[in-house]
Amino acid sequence: MLVEKLELKNIVIPFERCGVQHAGDVRGSFNVADDDTREHSGTLHFLVQCPGCNSPFLASINWGWASEGFALDPPVVLYPDDGGRFDDSVPASIANSYAEAAKALQAAAPTATAIMCRRTLEGICKHFGASGRNIPAMLNDLATKGTFDPRLREWADDVELPRFGGQI
Repeated sequence: MLVEKLELKNIVIPFERCGVQHAGDVRGSFNVADDDTREHSGTLHFLVQCPGCNSPFLASINWGWASEGFALDPPVVLYPDDGGRFDDSVPASIANSYAEAAKALQAAAPTATAIMCRRTLEGICKHFGASGRNIPAMLNDLATKGTFDPRLREWADDVELPRFGGQI
């Protein structure tokens, strides 16, 4: 197994549920090589059990040979989803609204989830300079400009229902 070859038996990753970084027990792995030899570079996916809470985590590490020698990127947790890590180009207000929507969904709070999804969409629309008095109008404007996929327009009217007492 490539895990033993790369000496990743006790890989240290950030376990979000425990809130700490510590070594987990690698239970299995799968390598996706970037070349036919499977020896120069690739991405190793592995299933890890957290020793603190016994929760499963799916993580990956990019690995390969560079001019300086063998290199490993920091591990990335793929599951469970952290609820919203974004590229630095995403405005903080949009990322925060989305993260709050994800937390509300995990807490089984559908009204709060819908409200925060609306807030996220509104922030995205404003970020892209949409005009309109409500989210469906702004999404329509962005679809017309080619900023958004026109199919979003098909469901945009439903976004306004919770605001006016409709069903979620």
